[in-house]
Parts: sequence; C-alpha cells; structure tokens
Amino acid sequence: MAVLEQIAKNTEKVLERVESRIDRIGLRLDRLDVRLDRMEDRQNSDFKWLMGMGLAGNGFLFAAMAHGFHWI
Repeated sequence: MAVLEQIAKNTEKVLERVESRIDRIGLRLDRLDVRLDRMEDRQNSDFKWLMGMGLAGNGFLFAAMAHGFHWI
C-alpha cells in the first residue's frame, strides 16, 4: 500500500510539472500569435507602399515618354 501511495505522489508531482509546462507553452504561443499579427500588418503596409511607388514610377515614366515623343 505504501508503494502505491508513493507512486501516486510521484505521479501528482509529474502532472503538476507537465501542467506548468503546458501553461508556459500556451503563453509563448499567445506571444507568437501577436508577433505574427504585427508582421502581417507590416507586410501589408510594405506591399501598399511598394505598389504605390511602382504605379507612381510608371506614371512618371509614361509622362516623360509622352512629353519626349510629343504625344501631349
């Protein structure tokens, strides 16, 4: 009977350690989720900026060519 009680105590300690590790992993995953959201927001803004610069550059190039070839 004493052996079973000792096994139960050891099992309880192990389960407490496992539970605390799972909680820490959950917190780390939450922080990772927040970081990924911020990265996604930055990528969206970078894409919009890059798209705007590309359109502006092409517009400038077209205007310069139109002026040079006397289209306008």
